[in-house]
Amino acid sequence: MGRLRFGLALHAVVGLIRWLFTGHSGDSGVRSDSKRHLEILKERYARGDIDHETYDRMRRELES
Repeated sequence: MGRLRFGLALHAVVGLIRWLFTGHSGDSGVRSDSKRHLEILKERYARGDIDHETYDRMRRELES
């Protein structure tokens, strides 16, 4: 019985930490994923991995 309580408590703590770090606005992280993808795209452009035309096309796709 003690292991079950420990497991449930651990699960609750991990869930709380995830909730705090991923935001608790109720949007299921969809916006944060899009924002993260846009940041990755910006980094790729800054490194020179993609040209300006590709950057603009991909940015428009992500923002739509």
